Amino acid sequence: MTKNKVSKNTVSIPEEMVEKCLVNGIFHINTLLFLTDNQDRAEKYKIAQPEIDLSFLSRELQIRVIQYVGQYANIPTTFYTSHIQRIVKLLSCLPVTAYKDNISMIHALYETTTDSYFSGTQNAFLAFIIQKDSEKIVSDEDFINYTIQTGLIVPYIAGKITGNEIIAKGFHLTANKKRYGCFMRTDLWGPEIRKIFAITLLHDVRKNRCTIATFRNHYRHINEYADFFSEKARNDPEEMFKELPSLSQCNIKKTYTDNIFDAVFYTLLEVHKEKYGLMETDVWLFSWFDPSRARLNLDLQTKQFNFREIPNAHNKALIKKYCLALIEMSDRTFTTIIEIIGKLINLSKNFSQDFEKFTSKDAEEYLQSISITYQRKRNDDPIALNNYLMLYIDTDLRFFEWMETYKMIQFNPFALAKSQISHKKKPLRKTNITPYLIQQMFENLPALKDRRYILCFLVVFESGMRISEACQLRKKD
Repeated sequence: MTKNKVSKNTVSIPEEMVEKCLVNGIFHINTLLFLTDNQDRAEKYKIAQPEIDLSFLSRELQIRVIQYVGQYANIPTTFYTSHIQRIVKLLSCLPVTAYKDNISMIHALYETTTDSYFSGTQNAFLAFIIQKDSEKIVSDEDFINYTIQTGLIVPYIAGKITGNEIIAKGFHLTANKKRYGCFMRTDLWGPEIRKIFAITLLHDVRKNRCTIATFRNHYRHINEYADFFSEKARNDPEEMFKELPSLSQCNIKKTYTDNIFDAVFYTLLEVHKEKYGLMETDVWLFSWFDPSRARLNLDLQTKQFNFREIPNAHNKALIKKYCLALIEMSDRTFTTIIEIIGKLINLSKNFSQDFEKFTSKDAEEYLQSISITYQRKRNDDPIALNNYLMLYIDTDLRFFEWMETYKMIQFNPFALAKSQISHKKKPLRKTNITPYLIQQMFENLPALKDRRYILCFLVVFESGMRISEACQLRKKD
């Protein structure tokens, strides 16, 4: 019953009222009680400690302490006296460095281990200081700077400045009883990495990507993840970017890492691209190119072009330029472009030198290695093998044609290889579906109320196209 009464009767103490209660660094509690319409209590009950010396605190901390004590001015006197005594003893437990300013006090409050008797007051006072600081944070830049300075991620502030009321309410610092879950520590990471975490959180909150429970689970483990990174990676985004791919080998709960570090990975990409440019970034997100819906396969889990596996830096730059040309100057789907990149990566792994030195003999040897690999994995059907080789030849032929067009090479090394391989097509195979099943499907088609479904079925059935291909059909097709 008492807890409910406390939460309902808290009062807000403006700074003008604080000035009247504070004289030469001495906090006069009776004055505060009079000013908060508690004159009867001030006269009737004798507060055990009517004056508190706060002269050792900075001015802004004096204001915060008085506001914190004053918000509970309406609770019963016995509890109020105990509450004042706890905050005074808590301050005496903190190091002298904590008395300098709000940021120093925040660091001291979450770093200093106190008796369990003070732990509730410790968390509540920390939440109160952050809550008051949040009133001055009105932009993304303010939020990022606050995260860097304090080493704390505060979802409530992110929700407030992005207009996400669900997150702001769910992580409210003074209304939420589980205050320890309302701010997450990142002090084991350097300032640049804290900035990355802050940008990621803002993006997640703005896009409404996670529930309150997911946020709490993901972000509260950030300090624990620091053990899986080197000292450099904790302070340098570039080093962290390099170490992220091996994170899956770490012994961390996968449900947490999948979301938080996927999101961090995308933020690192954005930062890297902004700093060094597109051509110096080895992973390109689809969203950077504003693709039309027709070029995207919504069932595709991969949302990026990845050039990391290309060993030769010069060849990597060429493949990136070719990829950019396909994106900007053709209407190929992004799925097709990913397949093209995959084949060119395979070519670059088999040829360590620059592509300008690639010859017809190299093309023959490359196709021979592909043939051997294919026959090991599948079968010796010559028609199937030829068709498989033609997929690689067509991709590589077009790539070297592009190089030839821009005067990078004088002769296309795959031109001769294509002429030597006959592209025989397999005879069309009849469907494996029994006539009975086909008859049942067509007999039940008229039962569909929406005729569009019937049309979709007939198009797919007659053409043999995949579902994903059918979904990308346009009127002009």
